[in-house]
Amino acid sequence: MAIPSETIPTLQKILDSYEKGESTRFSICVDGNQETVKMIPIPTPKPSHIQMAPPVGLECYQHLYDTPVDSIAVLEQCAKIISEEKHIFQALLPSEKPTKQIGTSSTGKLSIECMKIIQLCCLEIVRLLEAKNEVSLDLCQKIKQLLINLEQVSNEKIPKEFNIRASSIHDLLGLTFDFVQNEPHITYLKGPQTQCHLYASIYFLIKKCLGLHQIFSTKFAKELLICFEHFPNKYLELASGRGMLSAAIKSVGSRGIVATDIDVPKPTFNDFPVFKKSAKKLLNGYTGNKPIYFISEPIDSLMKEICHTALEQNEPIMIVTIGFLFNKLFQQFTGGLAVIELTIPDYAQLRCDCGVQLLLFNHNSQQIQACKEKVPSKYLQFQPASRHQLQA
Repeated sequence: MAIPSETIPTLQKILDSYEKGESTRFSICVDGNQETVKMIPIPTPKPSHIQMAPPVGLECYQHLYDTPVDSIAVLEQCAKIISEEKHIFQALLPSEKPTKQIGTSSTGKLSIECMKIIQLCCLEIVRLLEAKNEVSLDLCQKIKQLLINLEQVSNEKIPKEFNIRASSIHDLLGLTFDFVQNEPHITYLKGPQTQCHLYASIYFLIKKCLGLHQIFSTKFAKELLICFEHFPNKYLELASGRGMLSAAIKSVGSRGIVATDIDVPKPTFNDFPVFKKSAKKLLNGYTGNKPIYFISEPIDSLMKEICHTALEQNEPIMIVTIGFLFNKLFQQFTGGLAVIELTIPDYAQLRCDCGVQLLLFNHNSQQIQACKEKVPSKYLQFQPASRHQLQA
């Protein structure tokens, strides 16, 4: 994702409005090569810059305020960090970048202090939104709940429930993505600047500071297991990264799951065991009753390799993908691949073009129907988050 200079990285308009006691709401409309910026100043009382405690309802972050926090300094520092690491936003769509880059900065160094600044920035943006009445009370409470969940994740705990009740986190914040013609891997973040920066900070926190592909709750894991409870197969996760998905499944299920990755990151999520194995070897390594393979947020080159490898087996293989909807890619394999769209509750997706899909390789029509009949009907009621899904 490319971010226009007017939106994120400097935040100068936010900082100026903060100093003047004004709220600046703006949007960027792209029409061909022309951009139109609309700004509406809203006078409000000037807030204090020095904070001794987090916003009300976010007391779990009190430890970050052991020393006084300068709101403006935090916003400036966060903007600088994100600006220096802005290449990470290219990963909003599947890229060719290896998974081992997730969780590290471009220099290979991402300090605890950096994570603290990103967290404080999220908190101070919430304070700013509240002070200026830029969002509804209901939305503010949902944002706070998301930040509480992220604090739990940062402490290696799996949240019970996200309950976002929106198609995605960026949709929750009222943001959209503009498409760039003939450039399928480039989009522009569009919406109020304050919310844009909050989204960028949350995304940075999850992907870079916490080193996670996606975040999962125990509710999501429970629903996922119920969806597949009538399948006798064992569970195996491919390209698991730190292993949060497997950790969530293990925490609520008795069947267990094995997490694997070609390059095991350190540390894994709550020290969950992740075994060093490539996806290709694992797809080739089972005969007969193969496991159900799970994979979260695979890069496009890996997804292509998985499809080719699965089709070469000439026996039924089931793979559950959680993340980007590779609809265009899957069209290349229509002869031996059937895709069943699933709706799993409490999926806290970062973008609206994500979802859960059951891929059935080398299944005949009777086998496909048998698989559908094993899945409870409520999970087959697929509700795409966006009518304009991006294509891989």
